[in-house]
Amino acid sequence: AAEPAAVDVPALAAGVLEGCDLRHGPVTVRRTPAGNVVACLLLVSVVAYLEGRSIVRTLRGLAQAANGIAHGRLSERVPVRGRDEFAQLGGAFNAMAGQLEARLADLDAERSRLRDAIARFGEALAATHDLAQLLRVIVAGTVEAAGATGARLTAADGTVVVTGDPDAAGERLRLELSAGADRLATMELVATAFGDEQRKIAASLATHAAIALDNERLH
Repeated sequence: AAEPAAVDVPALAAGVLEGCDLRHGPVTVRRTPAGNVVACLLLVSVVAYLEGRSIVRTLRGLAQAANGIAHGRLSERVPVRGRDEFAQLGGAFNAMAGQLEARLADLDAERSRLRDAIARFGEALAATHDLAQLLRVIVAGTVEAAGATGARLTAADGTVVVTGDPDAAGERLRLELSAGADRLATMELVATAFGDEQRKIAASLATHAAIALDNERLH
């Protein structure tokens, strides 16, 4: 009888099979370098997919937190996991959000303080009919509301009222308290620096103070 013929098994997708001789028992399957490359590519693809999902999730969290802050939800924060660049970015974002929240809280507190100071100033002017007391209220109230270091007020009759440290180094703001052509008093404030808002507040209070002094003079 003739000998059995040798059979060559072609390469398959699951792994490359080398030529196999079926005359000597079971087929032996061995992976070739090409099979290893395929396996590595599959592994890299899975890792890249998982890493991509993590990056997208982190960026989505940052976008949602930024959108929340833009709409006034200052307590928004992003979860921070790990120690990579995205974790550092999330930490920096949270720190920035915390500073912004604290700054706005300070501004709200300052506005509240100014409202209270102006309200007390108006009540004191309306309730005070003694000139010496009225001058002290004007100086103290203006210094508090404008955030000044000190002030010196000189009335038309030569009376001088001082609050804080009017001789301190810094920027000076001079205000004339007048009623028509009559100069009732001059007040000079000093502070490290005066912002536009502080100047407006001081000028507004000086106008109210001049009205109160004029009323006191007439009565």
